[in-house]
Amino acid sequence: MKTIIIDDNKKSIQVLKLLLSNLCPEVNVIGEASSYTEAVKLIDNNELDLIFLDVNLTEEITGFNVIDNFKNYDFKIIVISAYGDYALQAFDYNVIDFILKPINSQKLINAVHKVSTFIKQKDSAGDARNFLSVQSTYKIDLIKIDDILYLTADGKYTSIKLKDNTEVLSSTNLKVFEEKLMSNNLFFRVHRNRLVNIKNVISVDKRDGFFCVMDNGERIAISRRKKELFLKYIGLKE
Repeated sequence: MKTIIIDDNKKSIQVLKLLLSNLCPEVNVIGEASSYTEAVKLIDNNELDLIFLDVNLTEEITGFNVIDNFKNYDFKIIVISAYGDYALQAFDYNVIDFILKPINSQKLINAVHKVSTFIKQKDSAGDARNFLSVQSTYKIDLIKIDDILYLTADGKYTSIKLKDNTEVLSSTNLKVFEEKLMSNNLFFRVHRNRLVNIKNVISVDKRDGFFCVMDNGERIAISRRKKELFLKYIGLKE
């Protein structure tokens, strides 16, 4: 996999390169950048599979500002940062994983494996679908995945809440949708009867429980059993 590392700390770059060399031989680091200008130029001049992205490049500029220069990019992103506060924002950029410093070796291996899996799936099946086929009694809706806020089990049926606050009722159960959607790394089962689109979570509310706050302002409860897994999922715990 053609890979670059973006980090303002050169020592951190060397540590990551050593870990990748020892643990992830499929990763081919072809360049590194320590500033916004270097990073933009490096991405612009190469066809990449993967970017390891640090968040804090300067006090004013983040790694996300670098990515903002590129639309409809094909490369995958793994964020590596000392600051867990950026975890939710990272999912707005379809990151594969968010790894806290100091880097946990197993989490690095797992993140790289996810990227390898995505690339293999794309090679074998063409461009990944960005929609979900939803079957109801009389029709089949093609719903853009980005438009989904959450899915809720309703007996043998599933209710799908969209960003425009409309709902679609499907005759397919939630488990089937979970199997379809979990592969894109953006959906998490916060409760036994609810699956949320992490990309449309804007914050986590810890008042009177533990809740995902969605784009439309709704608070979706995260069960006690799922709390620790959720924190790991968004990169706030190892």
